[in-house]
Amino acid sequence: MRTAGAAIAGAALAAVMLAASPMLAGPASAVTGTTTASSARSGHERLYISGRPATARKDYLSASGVLTARGYALPGPLTGGHGTTWLVFRRGSIRLAIEVSSSSATVPNPQTCAFTEIYRGRYTVRGGRRAYAGASGSGTFYTKISGRLAKSGGSCTAQLAWSRKYTWASGSLAW
Repeated sequence: MRTAGAAIAGAALAAVMLAASPMLAGPASAVTGTTTASSARSGHERLYISGRPATARKDYLSASGVLTARGYALPGPLTGGHGTTWLVFRRGSIRLAIEVSSSSATVPNPQTCAFTEIYRGRYTVRGGRRAYAGASGSGTFYTKISGRLAKSGGSCTAQLAWSRKYTWASGSLAW
């Protein structure tokens, strides 16, 4: 009985050691950098983000390129032309640091109270979570916000009646 118990304990210890350290599982030639390189991905990425209304907490997200997935974007506040946006996918999330380089806005039309805002800039991928924890990359973005202000007494108010936000981004992505 003691021999059988020792054999079972020894087999269990070996299984734990092999699971904890794959280098113990086989010869050194079996563990190479190619396994890590084949799991790493990098290339060109295109992102499309849309929201209705423009003030929504979550925006629809579609990614195509080295990462082809759908999810949602969580834009953070924009302060001094800088902000952070999280791209959330089923397998993890990616953090974008945003820098606005130019912006423009139209004065609301007195008849329709319609207006447009345009933002252009750069983004840098600053890591992420879960499957995209080591994400990196950079690119450019273009955001267009269209909307209409509410009318009261025949003139435009400061209250937003409706709005839509569209963002197109393109650049490199690796993880």
